[in-house]
Amino acid sequence: MGCVNDLFTGKSGKRKIFTSEDMQEKVDYYLDELIYEMEIKTGKLVSIPTLCRSLQHCGITRKKLQKVAHEQNETLRGFFMYQIGIEYNAEQLIFIDETSKNKRSISRLYGYSYKNCRAKKKVVFIRGKRYTILPALTVDGFIAADIMEGSCDKDRFRTFIITQVVIIYL
Repeated sequence: MGCVNDLFTGKSGKRKIFTSEDMQEKVDYYLDELIYEMEIKTGKLVSIPTLCRSLQHCGITRKKLQKVAHEQNETLRGFFMYQIGIEYNAEQLIFIDETSKNKRSISRLYGYSYKNCRAKKKVVFIRGKRYTILPALTVDGFIAADIMEGSCDKDRFRTFIITQVVIIYL
């Protein structure tokens, strides 16, 4: 009968349409947006099942999107973790981190990336009405927590440290 040609290139065999650079930029695209990008690159319109097979062939899977602060510096973060590891033991550490929850969010939760790689997207975090929790965690578990409406300012954080964390060790 005949040979089946690749719908993306018009040539026999398969080749990757999306490079790793493409997928880093388009990590949170929906399938219809990826189809549009493929049409621009190849001049051919493909179906969603065809796109899914192509992504699978390239080793790209759909997964929960990990948001990374645009300002994050991995080198400085690694050096800090190294210094903490050599200067302190686990029982000396107390971890305190402000965590907040917005009632509404327009960020996409899922994205595509290669197998065994996280789907990361640098985003500007949207601020709106939020609830903030300040937990204090040690190797023995949570030792204190404070929940508030809105963001935590310096004075509220200082009060939390003095009245709920330091007081335990006096």
